[in-house]
Amino acid sequence: MAGSSPFPEFFISHHIGDYLLQTDFQALNKHGGLGRDRTARRALGQHGLSYTAAFVPALAVVARRRGLGRALSVAAAITLPHVAIDDGRMLHSYMRAVKGIKGAADPGLARNVDQSMHMVCLWLAARFAARG
Repeated sequence: MAGSSPFPEFFISHHIGDYLLQTDFQALNKHGGLGRDRTARRALGQHGLSYTAAFVPALAVVARRRGLGRALSVAAAITLPHVAIDDGRMLHSYMRAVKGIKGAADPGLARNVDQSMHMVCLWLAARFAARG
């Protein structure tokens, strides 16, 4: 890990998990995956697993430097918010409440807000991973 923060490795891992490994099925069906829809739940679950797998090399370094318990906690701090954001409902609630969006949001804006939320969560997870 470069320096004391694993954020650069988390940033690359995020892009691998969210773009290179995510399948079309997952991307098209994951919204609402924390609800009752079985297809959405399967898509979001599969994406959560493959997304987390992309972080294994960075998490191995966290485990070596800070211990297995810290690495597992960091894995949860990476995966759980990612899945909650990708479910889509929290994102849309935020866009309505904070950005004042009425109805459907512009897809480009929604993608940028989604990725911004992911980056904030990863930055916080990296701070937790590097904490002494």
